[in-house]
Amino acid sequence: MFQKVSLAGTYDSLTMAQTDEAASITVRVPADAQLWFNGTPTKAAGRIREFRSPPLPAGTYIYHVQARWSENGEKVTETRQVEVTPGANVEVDFPA
Repeated sequence: MFQKVSLAGTYDSLTMAQTDEAASITVRVPADAQLWFNGTPTKAAGRIREFRSPPLPAGTYIYHVQARWSENGEKVTETRQVEVTPGANVEVDFPA
């Protein structure tokens, strides 16, 4: 069963100590993109952004990652459903 989990308090770079129970998520977006995890805005900037979940008990978890940027003068919004497990290293790509 998938579980929705919160990254509350972990949206700015990698701040937690490395543990096998946490998942690492690398997001590639246009450099000026705004980014949200489960509806919560992040503060990270740049083309490559790295995040770490809180420690996760065994199981599979889902994050909804949304990015918004401008392309040719138009706003573009895309969402990815990201599946993570404890200790996973996951990459999420949005077009540049």
